[in-house]
Amino acid sequence: MIEYECYCCLCCGPIVRTQVGSSSPYVLRKRRERVEMRRLAQMTGDPYNSVLNLYEDEYDEVIDISEELTTYDPDLATGERTHWIKSLQVLGFNPEAIGPSKCEYKRGRGMIEVPNGSDPNQPSVDADTYYNCYKSENGNDVVFPFHCKCMAVLKKVYEWSLSHTSYKRVKSLDSAEIDMDSLYFAFAALSEGFNTFLDLDYGNFFGADEFWISIPGEEWTATDPLSSAVETIELPLVSTASRSLYSRVRSSSDAFGAIPNEILHIICDYLSVEDLSSFLIASFVVHCATLEPAFWKSLGSSRLPWAWDLWERTTRHESQSELPIDYKKLYFLVEARTSHPYGMTISLGDWMSLANRRRIWTACLDLLPHYFDSVEEGETEETIPSDSADAAIEGEPLSTALLFDAVYPGSDED
Repeated sequence: MIEYECYCCLCCGPIVRTQVGSSSPYVLRKRRERVEMRRLAQMTGDPYNSVLNLYEDEYDEVIDISEELTTYDPDLATGERTHWIKSLQVLGFNPEAIGPSKCEYKRGRGMIEVPNGSDPNQPSVDADTYYNCYKSENGNDVVFPFHCKCMAVLKKVYEWSLSHTSYKRVKSLDSAEIDMDSLYFAFAALSEGFNTFLDLDYGNFFGADEFWISIPGEEWTATDPLSSAVETIELPLVSTASRSLYSRVRSSSDAFGAIPNEILHIICDYLSVEDLSSFLIASFVVHCATLEPAFWKSLGSSRLPWAWDLWERTTRHESQSELPIDYKKLYFLVEARTSHPYGMTISLGDWMSLANRRRIWTACLDLLPHYFDSVEEGETEETIPSDSADAAIEGEPLSTALLFDAVYPGSDED
């Protein structure tokens, strides 16, 4: 049988340990040179073949070429940044009750082994009972694995969506808690035809293959999305030289001279970051209309909500320091650091957490319409995976979602 690994249904990231490469200074230098060459090729759209480059290059030391293609930079994929991967749960289907249990991830064929636990609500299982991830085989029930921190991000997205979108009109959304039954059925609908992850937009990366590949330059995809590293990111401050007081210039040569600031702000909110930058350069009137720091802070917190702790930090800074933050520079800096994160260097390591969180936030946003459809339409037997349909009790409320904790064989549970 074909073997494969399954991935977190919310981030498509690894649920097994990642691999790190050699820490030899020479090997690291050569590796980082290749990553930088590939990063520049991606930015310019030029082709770059990492495998061919590895074979054609000349080396002063013996290099394991296979390892260089499938391992992370040890200075970037540190234990502190990747330890979060070990904290895993699965969402399963139990028509009887809800109850947690310890699970053990089994490498190969995307399966979860569930031994008997102490929770009285846990379904009765025999020794060596297995659950399939995403797709049932041999009559096994289906579960969906996810990192605990990815679920925390999903809850943030859910809370944000209720106050910023029309989803709050949906019936049964009075609670701030995610309904796990509806979430399970949304997962099931998105797993049609998929064996290792869901049909969601997980971003542009290549590690999630038949087995997880720790591709050099993609260390950010395995970085803790809720890391406290955001507290160490340097906030750009307004320099004395740049503190200028402009009065609004109404010029007949500027096409936007007669438009009120409020309307210009609305226009800015509809523009992509690239178009917004061009807009500011093209019109001095628009430049002057957006000088207020409050405009850029508001724009950042509304368009980049996944950086919520960064905006909270700026608020603390304002109350503790007299040095004003350059919110315009901060907005474009956050966009630049997190929109194309491949090949982040050690100096940018603190940004990897935000970059991965942005990716996970986008996938969760992609999931929400399916979740809300499940809430609004109600669960039916047709939405339950075929292998579990016979477990549904007609006419009874389906309080059936079952969360299992998961650990790895031989891993520390600290």
